[in-house]
Amino acid sequence: MIPGDEMSERKLLHILRDNYLLLFIVLLGLALRIYDLGGESVWFEEAVSIDVSGLGFVELIKWVAGPSRETSPPFYYMVLHLWIPVFGDSEFVSRLPSAIFGVLSIILTYSVGRILFGKRAGLFAALVIAVSFFHVKYSQEARGYTLMVFLALVSYYSLLKMISGWKRRWAAVYVLSSALLCYTHYFGLFTILAQNIFCFTLFLRRGRTGGLGFTRWILVQ
Repeated sequence: MIPGDEMSERKLLHILRDNYLLLFIVLLGLALRIYDLGGESVWFEEAVSIDVSGLGFVELIKWVAGPSRETSPPFYYMVLHLWIPVFGDSEFVSRLPSAIFGVLSIILTYSVGRILFGKRAGLFAALVIAVSFFHVKYSQEARGYTLMVFLALVSYYSLLKMISGWKRRWAAVYVLSSALLCYTHYFGLFTILAQNIFCFTLFLRRGRTGGLGFTRWILVQ
């Protein structure tokens, strides 16, 4: 018999051998997002994010819903509310959550692309978002844009997993990620609309929405 530690090492080597290109792409994306992350002073909207994150949850929601100039929902500010007291509010630290969500988005882009079109397409899509000027730019700002992209990808990934085979845990992930997406940016509603169009088209063409089923889809919505 192979000892447990040796089996774990072989499994890890197998994973690295099969995914070395993805690892390279993720490390490239991480380097681009971390490089000079704290080099620029915070600009006005970043300062607003940092300042508002100091409010309590109730006060934060009142501020967003009140006569302020802010047009984004409160979830990203809640993330900063939990992050900044622990790690500080320097330029680098305040922007780090955006960089983390940006890197996680690379992995999820690969995962969604692989489900839809295969491994090669997933790797190409991951490379595109890893070096995307706009995605790198917004991964270096203390704003909620990369959190929005991350949650949209989680929503799509869990939707595709539900379609391939119904499981309650993926339904729970879908509902949670989609709700948080809408509480991060109002454009998240367009993501939900696109998903509904996709599932409705599947239903019209095939008579069912994969393993999800039309009734379950309506209940999830």
